[in-house]
Amino acid sequence: MAVITHSLYASTNLFQSCKVTMEYSEAQEKYDDTLEDVRRSVEVIKYNHPFRKYVDTILSKCPEDFRRSLRRNDDYVDYNEQDCSIPTEKSLIKMHINVMTTMRNYTRTQSQKETLLHKAIQLEDDIANQNSSNRYYKRSTGEYNGYLKFLYSPRLEWWWRIVVRSLLLKVFAVTLGVFSAMVVWSECVFFISKPVMSLFAIFINGLGKSHSAYVSIEIISILVLAYLCVCAYRTVFKIRVFNYYYVASNHQTDENSLLFSGMLLSRLTPPLCLNFLSLIQLDSHVTKDNAVLETEYTKIMGHMDVISFIANGFNVYFPIAIVLLCCATIFKLGSRLLHCIGFEQFIDDDISQEIVDEGKSYVQREKIKSARSRDQLQRRTALQNSIRRSELGNKSSASITDWNNYKSCDSTSNNVEARRYSSKSRRGQDSDRIELLSDQDVVDYDPTNVHDGYLRGKQDRSKPSSGGFFDDI
Repeated sequence: MAVITHSLYASTNLFQSCKVTMEYSEAQEKYDDTLEDVRRSVEVIKYNHPFRKYVDTILSKCPEDFRRSLRRNDDYVDYNEQDCSIPTEKSLIKMHINVMTTMRNYTRTQSQKETLLHKAIQLEDDIANQNSSNRYYKRSTGEYNGYLKFLYSPRLEWWWRIVVRSLLLKVFAVTLGVFSAMVVWSECVFFISKPVMSLFAIFINGLGKSHSAYVSIEIISILVLAYLCVCAYRTVFKIRVFNYYYVASNHQTDENSLLFSGMLLSRLTPPLCLNFLSLIQLDSHVTKDNAVLETEYTKIMGHMDVISFIANGFNVYFPIAIVLLCCATIFKLGSRLLHCIGFEQFIDDDISQEIVDEGKSYVQREKIKSARSRDQLQRRTALQNSIRRSELGNKSSASITDWNNYKSCDSTSNNVEARRYSSKSRRGQDSDRIELLSDQDVVDYDPTNVHDGYLRGKQDRSKPSSGGFFDDI
């Protein structure tokens, strides 16, 4: 049953993805054509033309990349009033409106396309992981990189997306179904006061007998009103009038649609509150019971009996038509009618299946494209990491080489200092010897050649003299 539900939901999502993709293609074509018109206007209207300020206003609404791509040309041009190539003021106004409209449609369809694509990929992953034997959730788009990636393990993700979330959605669906049945029943029988058949009136009357149950009455009233508001306002948010009044997600709603939706919400709120008073049978003009105390709301806002046609029976029996609306919703009569007119809707036929198949092929192409981009990013990251590691390795080898050079230079400097010291010591000994010889033998002293003079004097003293012993005397 869960697989069938996921498959049906995935098919619906693929159908919507295909439709939004086609809308995105059309919006992109109009967007490119509008920017090309703006480019031609910028090239024609120079800075000295009186309409240049209008062109600058239009350019301020264009993307920044487009403004950078424009060729700057500030040449002075002598304009002729009869020149037909210059856009008129009305055409510039129309161009301004087209730029804002096409930009809004382009960004909206692009955002919707990305959202539906992401949802379709998630649904395909859910279907693929339904029968996982190891109970590990395998993503086709890579690992989870959100804020809870340290706690959101693949096993925990499998339990949440496959088991727990499905159970919660089923419980939520059953609860909302019970609420819907209670609302439909109460809408059909709220005008019957004896016996009281409205379920909400029974709850409020039962709690109203005890004076200490005021908090319980408030809680029940808030829950019923909240559900009525969700049912009514959700329909308002789904209203789409030729892409002009359209509430889109991801902050893509324009100001006109917001004003239109706010106007409808403000007009729906008072009748919705009065309908709730009728459901709990506190509107005396509906139940025809004068014993019922009038509420503060009806004192201020009044009752729905201003028009005699509405007061005499239409306001009482018209809510029974909600049963017909429920039957039409169950059997998809509205979708089938729109499909017959020409508006494509998701129903069980060959055309819808072709659109689903086209959406599936589009999702596969986008998955392949995203996988290629991830592979390129991984390769680029791996290359950057390898470059960083090589740089760190070169730095470490360079530091080791510098240390070895420093040690070799240090040892070399020590050897040089030792040689200098030894030469200094030898010079000191020679100088002492010179002083000694200069004191003893002045004749044999030669300061330029100390060793030769010393040796020559020594040889002369060692040779025997040729003359007598007292020849020198």
